[in-house]
Amino acid sequence: MATSRRPKGSTNAGPVDPRAEFFTLAGLAALGSLGVGVSEKTYRYLKSPEPFVVQVLRSFARGPVHVVEFAATNQTIHGLYIEKVGLSRPESTLGAVHFREQVPGEGLQFSSVQWVPHSPTSAFPKYIGPGESLDFAVELPLQAKGSRPYGELKLWYSRLDDQDPTDKKFQFRLRS
Repeated sequence: MATSRRPKGSTNAGPVDPRAEFFTLAGLAALGSLGVGVSEKTYRYLKSPEPFVVQVLRSFARGPVHVVEFAATNQTIHGLYIEKVGLSRPESTLGAVHFREQVPGEGLQFSSVQWVPHSPTSAFPKYIGPGESLDFAVELPLQAKGSRPYGELKLWYSRLDDQDPTDKKFQFRLRS
């Protein structure tokens, strides 16, 4: 009966399977580059054609104002700034603009994320990094009963890879 020769101290109980080469460093590198290519193609396929997307998260009445919460997402590989926001409809001025911000705790308390109010003139510009989102809320005067229950936010933003600022309008429903 033939016995296979093994190096001294080897614990290998049998011959080496040539398919095991796939799991060597070269095989793993090839698999990694394949994964990057597939991931990149998947990302490009699923990515929205819009570079900047604004979602309406909530709308509700609180006392004498409507509050509408938004999430603004930068879908580019470059940073961008929201320069300012305003109302196209209803024709009124914005009240406070709120951002979700990390607020340090006092004493032994932990920091927390809270809605922090700012005046519309001092709230902007606000930076959004590549692939990041910014949660913000706007207050507007409570609308009279019987009026059209929707509004339109006008937002000006500047992409860092573009020369000129862009403005977009986003409609939202006003809920009581």
